[in-house]
Amino acid sequence: MDQKKTGQYIAGKRKALGLTQAKLAEKLGMSDKSVSKWERGVCLPDVSVYQPLCEILGITINEFIAGEDIDEEALAKKSEENLILVSADALKRRRRLTRIIAAVTAAAVLISAVLGYVLVREGYFDRNYVIPVSMGSPEMQAAQMMSDAEAYLFRYDAGRSFQKMAVYITEYRSGQVVSREPFIEFAADDHEGRLRGTISIVRDKKTYDLKLTGIREFEDHSGNASVEGPCPVSKKLGAPENYSSGVSRTEDRVQITEDTEIRLVGFSYTPQNKDLIVGSLDSTEDAADFRFVVSVVFSTQN
Repeated sequence: MDQKKTGQYIAGKRKALGLTQAKLAEKLGMSDKSVSKWERGVCLPDVSVYQPLCEILGITINEFIAGEDIDEEALAKKSEENLILVSADALKRRRRLTRIIAAVTAAAVLISAVLGYVLVREGYFDRNYVIPVSMGSPEMQAAQMMSDAEAYLFRYDAGRSFQKMAVYITEYRSGQVVSREPFIEFAADDHEGRLRGTISIVRDKKTYDLKLTGIREFEDHSGNASVEGPCPVSKKLGAPENYSSGVSRTEDRVQITEDTEIRLVGFSYTPQNKDLIVGSLDSTEDAADFRFVVSVVFSTQN
């Protein structure tokens, strides 16, 4: 996010409403110094403030993140851009945190022991893993608020022996596989460095259509993104409003092994006049009429 652009946008909306910094701060239960810092681009509000701030200013989460007014025609495209931006910002924050902690740990053995334990527990030094982003994390909260959709985020970091990553959607009908398509593919030799970044899975709450985004981070701090979809779940169901839906999601860090499917999220659907029994994510059997499972596979061969 562009802190200065967002800050100027907040200031403009506040002034248009005839609010002082002190009055806006009072409505948010914060100090006017905080509002001043936002508007000067010194820092951004905490993610917990996004929703009430937007409600007061009469703007959407997407407009807040973009730092500008967005018309209806551009909303879908801007939502995609903002989701990529949130994921990329999270990667940058983790890199900064790792560098800061590395400097601190060099200064004192005690501090390095304590902070090292925290980093290991949170997976900062892990390799060859896929890990779900906590539902309470800032990037997850921002992704959920940006549009009328469900968002699921996963971080991945594969060792240098892995040359290719592919994200698939597998469709089941009454427990039988009817299709399996690769939606996102990254090759290690496309850019120097290993495969690491973020995978996001977004499901529209009304149509159930799926959209996948892959963020790849390079060692020179650049990166690229691939947005694929939507996967037209609504067309396959015929009338989404007549179906009950259930979700199963991996909750734990998963070790990457060669050519092994890692299931990330499963979406199950059954007509509302039938009981919906959602199987476990790793189960090949599911009582649902329709099931769509998003998974990722890492290979040592490109």
